[in-house]
Amino acid sequence: MLVIQLTRAGAFISTANDEVAQLRTRFAREQCILLPRLIEPDLLRTIQRRIDVSEFRPFDSDGIAHDSTLLDPLTIHLLFFLTNDPPFLQIVREITACIELDSFQGRVYRMDPALPDTDSWHDDMSENRMIGMSVNLSTTAFEGSRFQLRDRRSNQVLYEIANTGSGDAIIFRLAAHLQHRNTELTGSAPKTAFAGWFRSHQPGYYSGIRART
Repeated sequence: MLVIQLTRAGAFISTANDEVAQLRTRFAREQCILLPRLIEPDLLRTIQRRIDVSEFRPFDSDGIAHDSTLLDPLTIHLLFFLTNDPPFLQIVREITACIELDSFQGRVYRMDPALPDTDSWHDDMSENRMIGMSVNLSTTAFEGSRFQLRDRRSNQVLYEIANTGSGDAIIFRLAAHLQHRNTELTGSAPKTAFAGWFRSHQPGYYSGIRART
């Protein structure tokens, strides 16, 4: 049975070769896949409790998106530590066939349906970004804010998903001919997610830790 999970003890990967091959084929076809329960549930609850008592501030991404960003550096570094674990990076390389990626960087953001939070079509093609990832950290199910991936030239939506499972993650391809966005958040519950990019030719998070010790 396929299991890819980030735990306190590090990344736990339990896959057979044919399962990885199936994921690679599906990713090549759809350009996006869901990784259910990526963060181990007990660890996820710890992260969520920290987020609930932490401060957010308004964030604007060059007019592409407007939301709020988490200020707690300890939670951010914990998430960096988890997502840059070498076995996890390796399984992402195998699934996406992007053998050059060597690190993950992102931020925790929150969207509130009571605020003018927005997200528009964009491609994130800068700073050697190759694969995007968004991990749902919300404590309650939100409405709307469906992830969409489209072909830039035809505007055809190639993939759409409501990533509402707590601890679930989606990974998706970044390319000049692709754009993505989250649709409008509706209902009354906010959305909290850890989102960012797997990149190539960047110092790895673990190597940075070793350099400081």
